Amino acid sequence: MKPIFETTGQAIYVAFQIHGSEQQDSTMRKALIRVMESINLQSDEQSEWLAQLRGTRADSTVDFEGLSSNDIRAQCALIMSAIHALLPQAEIWALQAKYSRTDYEGPIESRRYAFSKEKAAAIRNVARWLAERRALECVPRLALDCMVAKFYANHKKTEISFRQLAIEFGGNHMSYARAFPKVKALLKPLEAMAIARLQPHFEEQGIVACQSTN
Repeated sequence: MKPIFETTGQAIYVAFQIHGSEQQDSTMRKALIRVMESINLQSDEQSEWLAQLRGTRADSTVDFEGLSSNDIRAQCALIMSAIHALLPQAEIWALQAKYSRTDYEGPIESRRYAFSKEKAAAIRNVARWLAERRALECVPRLALDCMVAKFYANHKKTEISFRQLAIEFGGNHMSYARAFPKVKALLKPLEAMAIARLQPHFEEQGIVACQSTN
């Protein structure tokens, strides 16, 4: 059987989205449809899996090339276990901050977008990690939490503006705008290093397609 995921980043994203969801098959199917619709499907097989999930084929059960919902959950658990076993803490926080779910609160017509508890905790931990390195001493400590949250915002309704930061924490909004590229320059390598560490293990376990060339 070919690997479900094309890339390590895709595997991590799906694992975090499925992690913690309810056990019911219908809930799992809905979660998988949402995840598959949000990623770039890079193969005909993945598109076929999505069609199966949507029920556009006769068999509408969760079936990724013979994998049940429990099998998929087990795959995601394997991914999450590798993340916690193989990565330094800062890289774990970076993945949690980026890939953890965004919660949706309230009725659909007035839905509020917010960070989940896991995502919010990871953002605070990443901000503390940055503060300990004293790379952004010009940014107030509490404002740094918001700067990190801005970097990891994955929906336009959770974005934080520099003007909001200036109003909340003082200073000029351009000071935050100038500091933000430094935040990105420090955080992007954390994710890249995490993926580089996980890639060989994921290839060995058959989670992702082998990217190595002869």
